[in-house]
Amino acid sequence: MFIMVNGLIYSQTRGQHGGARSAEMMKQGLKYELKFSDLKTDSVTAIQQAYQAKSRRLRMNESLSDDEKRIKLELLEAERKANLGRILTVDELQKLDAYLDDLRKKRLQTPAKK
Repeated sequence: MFIMVNGLIYSQTRGQHGGARSAEMMKQGLKYELKFSDLKTDSVTAIQQAYQAKSRRLRMNESLSDDEKRIKLELLEAERKANLGRILTVDELQKLDAYLDDLRKKRLQTPAKK
């Protein structure tokens, strides 16, 4: 069922900006694959979106050295984990990390669209 829902969401959001499509697909995965409640799904999605925006700004910041970026990204990741730890159990956090790793791998395997 998850694959059908995920495929449906993908086809419905295909014309949207990639970030909006990715966020919606992640949200559906949290609900249907990880069985998170609506509240946890919304909270995790908000934390992830904030983290991704901050992470992107750091990576794009040309005034920082690579070492400075690495340190700041490590601190940002620790902040993300702490925020998620306030709403998820240890088991849920592990499942989320595995789910996000899987999404990253799939994204890297998918050829970019022109």
